[in-house]
Amino acid sequence: MAYAERGGKGPRPWRVTYKVPAGEASQLGFETKQAALAWGRDQEAKVRAGTWTDPGAGEITVSEWIDRWQAMQDVGLSTVANREYRIRRFILPYWGKRKKLNLLTGEDITVWERKLHDVKGMSRSTAKDARALLHTILGDAAAAKPPLIPFNPAVRPRNRGRRTGRRLLDRSAQRPWATPLEVLLVAERAALLAGPDDEFTMLVTIGYTGMRWGEMIGLERDLLLPSLINLEWQLREINGRFHRIPPKDDSYRSTNVEPFVPVDIPAFLAELLTAQAQTRSQRRCACAAAHGGSGRYVFPSPDGGHHRRSNFARRVFRPACHGRHRPAKGTPGRLVVVDAAGWPGIPVASWPPAVPGMPFVPHPAGAHPA
Repeated sequence: MAYAERGGKGPRPWRVTYKVPAGEASQLGFETKQAALAWGRDQEAKVRAGTWTDPGAGEITVSEWIDRWQAMQDVGLSTVANREYRIRRFILPYWGKRKKLNLLTGEDITVWERKLHDVKGMSRSTAKDARALLHTILGDAAAAKPPLIPFNPAVRPRNRGRRTGRRLLDRSAQRPWATPLEVLLVAERAALLAGPDDEFTMLVTIGYTGMRWGEMIGLERDLLLPSLINLEWQLREINGRFHRIPPKDDSYRSTNVEPFVPVDIPAFLAELLTAQAQTRSQRRCACAAAHGGSGRYVFPSPDGGHHRRSNFARRVFRPACHGRHRPAKGTPGRLVVVDAAGWPGIPVASWPPAVPGMPFVPHPAGAHPA
């Protein structure tokens, strides 16, 4: 039970002592004994209801709470990697030791989110994702028993601010859907750039089955059947290492796992995949012992390992789609050029960009952009 006593001088001399989960707490600064007792009993009622907040619990930095919060999480490897990146890149540099947890305000967080986009040049979706993670972190602080903060300051107010044009600004780019002919053309160009036919079969398979990148490079020979694919694993590159993990959101498509719906493949694609598996999946990858599985993958990289998503996109996929290599490491972008004297053509070095005031030197005959 709460009890009150005089604890000082002046117009507010009364102190109240009340019971809390860790023992007792006290508060000084009440004009009358009745006011002190009423406040103390109110705090004890909040303790019983599980809504009491220790005034000193939030006296820790955001960085200290994040360390405690991360230790309590039980999520997949890819989620851990994504969260660690956003925390390291966006949250800790600004909030880490800047303010105590119980001093964060919604106004400060909104200003921080806008600075990520307006000052640092981040995309709106990146800034939005960073705030969403901070919302999750602070939400768990407010939901702790007992709470560390009385409410989550990162909650985004509804129906506030500018509305005209906002839907267009917040809308992400529409995802293109390739037609069968576009899939074929991109796959042909990719095979032309890479050399062997592996890339042709891989991109046609992605186009006709909707398999994700990690599911494709993680396709093992034993899961490829004459007319279907049992999709049970994916390879995920995290911090430079490959991990064999279940499909995203446990989206199994297999005759071995409920709902027992495998990936059906047409006859022409079954022939391509069978030929690919017979020539490429005889050897185990070098990292099989580290991530488990048979190690016999249908689409290994040229060195017997695994394709890395960023490298494949930069060297093969984007040039096949756009007909141009993007600028990299201070070098200008260049066209994809092939010698079309014979089918399907041979990639050749692109001509240098024209220099104003200098005579143009044409490329050898027969070379044309892919």
